[in-house]
Amino acid sequence: MGSWLREFLVERNIDEDVIQKLEEENIDETVIPLMTDSDLAKFIPKIGDRVSTVAFCRQAAILQQAHTRRASILSRLQERLTEAEGLPSNKKSSSKLAGNTNAKRKMRRIEVGWMDFDEREQRYRQVKSVNGGGTNHISIGKVATVADIQVMAEKMFFPNGYSKKNKSLSQYSTHMESSQTHVDLFNTVEELYERSKVKILRLYLCTKKRTGQPPSVGGQDYLTGLQPALIDLTNNEQNSAFPHLLGEESQNQHGINDGASTSEDLDDTSPLDEGSDAAIKMESDSLEITVDESLCAESSSCPLIVRRAHCLWDLISAFRNPDIIEKELNVKMCSPDGVLEEGEGIAVLHECLTEFWMDFYESCTLGAEGKVPFIRHDFQHEEWQAVARMFVVGWNQAGYFPVKLAIPFLEEALYGSTTSSFKDSLLLYVSQKERDVLLKALEDFDSVDTDELLDVLGSYGCKQVPTKDTLHSILAQIGHKVIIQAPMYVIKCWHPILASLARLLPPNGLHHFIEQKKKQMQPQHSSFP
Repeated sequence: MGSWLREFLVERNIDEDVIQKLEEENIDETVIPLMTDSDLAKFIPKIGDRVSTVAFCRQAAILQQAHTRRASILSRLQERLTEAEGLPSNKKSSSKLAGNTNAKRKMRRIEVGWMDFDEREQRYRQVKSVNGGGTNHISIGKVATVADIQVMAEKMFFPNGYSKKNKSLSQYSTHMESSQTHVDLFNTVEELYERSKVKILRLYLCTKKRTGQPPSVGGQDYLTGLQPALIDLTNNEQNSAFPHLLGEESQNQHGINDGASTSEDLDDTSPLDEGSDAAIKMESDSLEITVDESLCAESSSCPLIVRRAHCLWDLISAFRNPDIIEKELNVKMCSPDGVLEEGEGIAVLHECLTEFWMDFYESCTLGAEGKVPFIRHDFQHEEWQAVARMFVVGWNQAGYFPVKLAIPFLEEALYGSTTSSFKDSLLLYVSQKERDVLLKALEDFDSVDTDELLDVLGSYGCKQVPTKDTLHSILAQIGHKVIIQAPMYVIKCWHPILASLARLLPPNGLHHFIEQKKKQMQPQHSSFP
């Protein structure tokens, strides 16, 4: 019997003997409303006391039910607020689903729109629904790439190759853009969501009508679209459009001690004779930038127009040509809106190299501090050799050396053999959390968490249970696997091209040279990524 029922009976002047008898028979507030009047009269003789007691018990049950319901609502509200703030929830189901990858969504919703370039206003404008555009909501797999979305968008806005206004897709150059984050064709939907942190991702199919005419100088659009351009320096009488892009040969010599560029300023180059033929031809469906051999034979200067935010693919496309490694680059940058920037010379080349290697580290390498290239399906023999030519040209013409690449990888690519410690290089390759576990194991093997150590080694395919005596050799073996064995195809593509650098950088001085370069690097004005 509850204390509050006892207090009620005492207030009704019920004898203590009656109250004790009710307690002995286990008659409480939940039983009294279920008893008949004759049964209750055996304990409470007066009818008024019986009626008031039954009414009191029923009212108490209603209040208790309301209190329980209120507590349940408050509990659910607290759980929702906890989830919204990103704090751990108290739900039992949350612990059951923790780590369950099958419970993760495999599809994501995105918005796809269409923006067309307005020649009069010189900017992209969104195409409205009445004209065949608008914003479409689609569900797509998280592993789908921007290239897949571009194909879907082209079919969406140009069904059967024609828009609602009966304009052919073949008349336009196309690319994908987003106002929320930078996108590349090989980015997946999951990567874009993780990078942008937005609730719903929005991408635009950007189109621009092809003119078929070479770009003019001074504030005009130098590209017919933001797709990678094809520079075709073939015989063309309209060479007068590009005299400022072509220069005479300048000699460059670089020392090993400081790695600084000693090349002459490319801004002082003089134009070619009027008889030289040059023209730029744009193709939206091509990813190649080619240099005609006839022009290269006449001049040692090689003009290149590189788009910002597309530097990696533009330079790889240009450096597929093996002859470009012997030429003096004259790089000019093109802004995202298609306008050619005025800067040129060694400073622009240096800026271009910085963007190239930063993009390369992000999209083509693995590792925390020591970067190692990984095999990509869209990088074949030509693409990897193009990167190697960029390596050589960057050093020869700008004193630029990618010091973030793992030293054993560089030694193997340069000299065909390695003398550096694979264990130390592995510690630079792994993440900071994994490095802390491995360093603790190396310092005091008995104090390290065995499960954590096995998880770290298992993530790199270790098939051996480590001991205090075997840990060093195991780490060296894993380092050789991830730094040399895994990128061996890349090493074989790079080695013939990097042979010229191997003669300038002796093997016994490479490690010291890279360490000195890292010490000289400035946070904001670094020559080396």
